[in-house]
Amino acid sequence: MPIDRDDPAWPYEQVVAGLLAAIKAGTLAAGAKLPPERVLAEEYGVARVTVGRALDELTKRGVIETRPRRGTYVTQAGQGIEADASE
Repeated sequence: MPIDRDDPAWPYEQVVAGLLAAIKAGTLAAGAKLPPERVLAEEYGVARVTVGRALDELTKRGVIETRPRRGTYVTQAGQGIEADASE
């Protein structure tokens, strides 16, 4: 699921869209632990800082939460998010 370099959307926005699509599809259900940033960066073919920015955006939206020393998880609220939501 690497990002599309020809897409006019910023890479972090493409990562956000990809993760939202996985949540909407049920691949990442409420309570599911996300892979580490390093792994996501490899999967999407982007820098780790890009994944961090995408995760920050999803945290602001209430879709995910980071639990210190445990990881990042999909919230219950994340289940109601549309995959194509841009704001």
